[in-house]
Amino acid sequence: DKHPTFESRVKSILRVGDRRWTIRLFNGMTIYLPEEGLSKAIQKLEKLDKDSQLLSRYIDVIDMRLPNRIDVMPSLSIKTDSIWVYAMHLMSFDRISRKFTAKINNTVTAAIDIGSDKILCLIVRNIISENNKYSFDILGIGHNRSMGFESGIITDPAALELAIRTSIQAAEEMSSLTVDKIVVNISSEAIESNLYEISVPIKDTQVSKKDIETAFMIAEEQNVSDDKVIIETMPLGFSIEGVRSIEDPVGMYGKKLDINISVITCKRSIGQNLNHVIENAHAKISKIIISPFASAIATLSSDEANLGTILIDMGAGTTSYSVFSDGIFKYAGVSPIGGNYITKDIARTLSIPIVEAEKLKILY
Repeated sequence: DKHPTFESRVKSILRVGDRRWTIRLFNGMTIYLPEEGLSKAIQKLEKLDKDSQLLSRYIDVIDMRLPNRIDVMPSLSIKTDSIWVYAMHLMSFDRISRKFTAKINNTVTAAIDIGSDKILCLIVRNIISENNKYSFDILGIGHNRSMGFESGIITDPAALELAIRTSIQAAEEMSSLTVDKIVVNISSEAIESNLYEISVPIKDTQVSKKDIETAFMIAEEQNVSDDKVIIETMPLGFSIEGVRSIEDPVGMYGKKLDINISVITCKRSIGQNLNHVIENAHAKISKIIISPFASAIATLSSDEANLGTILIDMGAGTTSYSVFSDGIFKYAGVSPIGGNYITKDIARTLSIPIVEAEKLKILY
């Protein structure tokens, strides 16, 4: 009764032994509060929300169990201010490839590719031509041998942090710029690609942007357990009254809108561990992209995506794949087996050093 505004946001409350209170809000945020001083902690939380709208931000966890300290875990889900803009630009391969707008022209982006063999950091300047074609100038590049990372799994956070920091610093020195936010890839067998068909009634018999947003919100609630986080939510096709292959349904008339949606998830712990390592390397994740999706956009042509293609990207520790058909992204996945396994098999079979086995593999 002392905190009516806060209580209106609360979905559930659970007391965990004598250690803490676990509170889940309706927006999916989880808050850990201390067993003692509960009212005082809520007052502090309400003040933070009043000053900075903390409870309305894209945050997964707020931990207030320790005195004089608040730990915040940002949400790793892809979110945008306009679900509609995001959805329509991810409708087809062509739209994915051309989703850049003039707003990013002349801006700088940093990205890092974390693999089992090497870690590569790029700093680029985005360029949008007059006909809205995207290109970029490489300002800085840094690479380092990967450490503490095997087959999409962090095995030694401290070693991986050092390797990432070294790569970022090399790119920063070359570009004379400082990186604070960075795009990061995920290549783990924990990635799952699920397909859903969502049906929503069309209000006023004419499709609006609100109908699309409603379908997306329903898709994000489909069987996504607490131990998983949504990385990508992409529409694969629209249909109205049985009429399929509609690219832009807004403004069209009908009673029911059907949307096929792909929801790509990853284990929450994978994202949290990656976020922790990146932050320790003095950077913040601006966006997470799954490796098979990035590989497809970088290498496939529009014709290949339209005719139907399975793209297989074999790395040192993992092999990722993505499927496109009729220009639409269909499926993606990662297997925890890569080129290193072939090298080791050659070395064992021929009883030769791994270095020599790697040379034979590359040569033949």
